[in-house]
Amino acid sequence: KVDELMGHFSEDSVVTHHGDNRVPFMGTFNGHDGMRDWVAQYAAELEHVSPPVMDNYAAMGDVVYHTYSARVRVNKSGNEVDVVSVNLIRFNEHGKVVEMSFGGNTHEVVAAYGDTLWLSSPLELYNSINDCEFLRLVSLKVSWVLLHGIRIGKQAYSKPVLINRRVIYKK
Repeated sequence: KVDELMGHFSEDSVVTHHGDNRVPFMGTFNGHDGMRDWVAQYAAELEHVSPPVMDNYAAMGDVVYHTYSARVRVNKSGNEVDVVSVNLIRFNEHGKVVEMSFGGNTHEVVAAYGDTLWLSSPLELYNSINDCEFLRLVSLKVSWVLLHGIRIGKQAYSKPVLINRRVIYKK
């Protein structure tokens, strides 16, 4: 099925699933190989508990927007979460998909991973929260990092702390 799907994508298509890149399917994936990787990682990480609903389509020029919702189970933790997103699909002049972008409540998906998301270093913490604003780095040591003023979506966290490779958020 994935190879059949690739027939609708340009060779240089880009898929972006916005969110914390510690989750394997969140990030940017390029070309047909990237799309295959994204589909495989999504399928390996999540199981649909309810069928996905894609509706509220709107088109303008070469772009189509739609909403997506489903209840999923995170395979690593067993936790369930309702996923909601607004997705963008952009087409080229030949009718092939050149861009797909998924954005929604990814912070809730990350929370559903629970303690299964680990970081290998403070640098990975910095790189993993790609949709955040870092306001001030307070302290950096070998085994932990303390940051002030991180905003993830609409939720502000005053002190996310990485201790023994585990992120603990304090509001």
